[in-house]
Amino acid sequence: MLVKKVQQRKVKTWLKASVLQPVPFVFLFVIYLGLKYTNIGTILNTQSIFVYLVIMSDFDRFKDNDDGLAVEEAKPKLKRPPLYKVILLNDDFTPMDFVIEILMDFFAMTEQKATQVMLQIHTQGVGVCGTYSKDVAETKVYIVNDYSREHQHPLMCSMEAV
Repeated sequence: MLVKKVQQRKVKTWLKASVLQPVPFVFLFVIYLGLKYTNIGTILNTQSIFVYLVIMSDFDRFKDNDDGLAVEEAKPKLKRPPLYKVILLNDDFTPMDFVIEILMDFFAMTEQKATQVMLQIHTQGVGVCGTYSKDVAETKVYIVNDYSREHQHPLMCSMEAV
């Protein structure tokens, strides 16, 4: 109880002295919140509320209060997304024409380019269809595998990081 009264006296003294030195209201509230079990009426009397109004009336929210401080906006640091290769794997059962059809329809290749990639898949066992971001590559792999199963071919499409 004694500590509480001492704290109240300190706050009242500080509030009366704050007329000479304006302080932000937030600081007044922090002091009040630090005192437990205290009624706001015992700390703030009519004079201290007047002090608060005087302090807040000096503040103009439309005035430039930066005191000459120059701030430069930071540009966000962007990096390119990781890329993935979409590849087709060779099998002995899928017709070459079907592979060419997939390359032309889903990877926007010309017939000549699709034929070259198809021959690479046939001779080397694997061929790169394109390089894409992760989401696009996953979508292409899903669509090609689904289309192959729909037409009852075992052609496998997958992706790997570049």
